[in-house]
Amino acid sequence: MSGLSAALQAHAGTWILVLLVALLACAAALVLLAAHLRRLSPPLRHLVRQTEGKDLETVLRDQLANIHQLDRRVEQLALRLDELQARHRFTVQKVGLYRYDVESSLGGELSFVLCLLDELDNGVLISSLYRLDDCRVYAREIRGGTCALPLTPEEERALDRARNAGRPPSEA
Repeated sequence: MSGLSAALQAHAGTWILVLLVALLACAAALVLLAAHLRRLSPPLRHLVRQTEGKDLETVLRDQLANIHQLDRRVEQLALRLDELQARHRFTVQKVGLYRYDVESSLGGELSFVLCLLDELDNGVLISSLYRLDDCRVYAREIRGGTCALPLTPEEERALDRARNAGRPPSEA
């Protein structure tokens, strides 16, 4: 033991210097860790704010379970969206209305043609002819933007308006 004691006394200045450098390195590491902890502290406090005293591992496990549940919900919503988009193709999306007078003496454009089309230009053309003594209503099937039966000029106008509905004026 006396040999170790003599060696320490002989190099005491060097040992003090080594210990001082080690102490400074530890102090610098402590400062860096404190800064890092200060940067992490607000998000961690936010994460565990309403955890009722749970430890961080439990909080993270709960958050992961919530994320998995939300992922499943997003997948369900994506499937529902696909279903609705597929159905939407067959809903009325284009409307064309043309009003006119069958008899010029009537006025008020009481007759009309209404055309209702889906995305694929399938639908119905409804004509209402108003006269003083009667009113008649006709319906015609439209497939792919055309009718198998000949159309009146008024019906053609309503069909054109429906086919061009929703397009910018330059394309209509």
